[in-house]
Amino acid sequence: MEALLQTKNSPTSQDTGSIYFDLYFDKSPWLIWCSSEGSTVMGGFREKINPSLSSRKMISKLQEFKNLKSNWDSYNADVPSNIAIMNAINFILKADNQNLNVYFVAPGRSGEILVEFKGENEKAAEIYFNPNGSSELLLFANEECFYEGDLDFRKLLSYIL
Repeated sequence: MEALLQTKNSPTSQDTGSIYFDLYFDKSPWLIWCSSEGSTVMGGFREKINPSLSSRKMISKLQEFKNLKSNWDSYNADVPSNIAIMNAINFILKADNQNLNVYFVAPGRSGEILVEFKGENEKAAEIYFNPNGSSELLLFANEECFYEGDLDFRKLLSYIL
């Protein structure tokens, strides 16, 4: 199988993965579609959206992670997973729809993607999108983690906003 990432401003790039992924960047609303090679939809949606500039920048960073090679950190880190990248992008768009701005994104050494949010009064949240499609939510107060579990969007919103 192969994953395709295509933008209006650059030619199609290809790499291995388990999804097909088209993301069109333009000044007009984006069209996103994600599915597996077969009939099973991995996740995602097909609709017109208009993400904030902040979210577009974070998504652009996530796209750049597709160019990382094995051992990108010189400590034998894995290449970021296409599934983790797709899930992080979809989540950023969902968060953007709720006016929740991403503070930071980063690749992890095991192919995961970190998405971080900052709230008022020393509140923070980290979400890890794993290569196997799972996701984890960590909530922090004053730099101390007090919750760690499966991603719960309502819990994140109620805590950060």
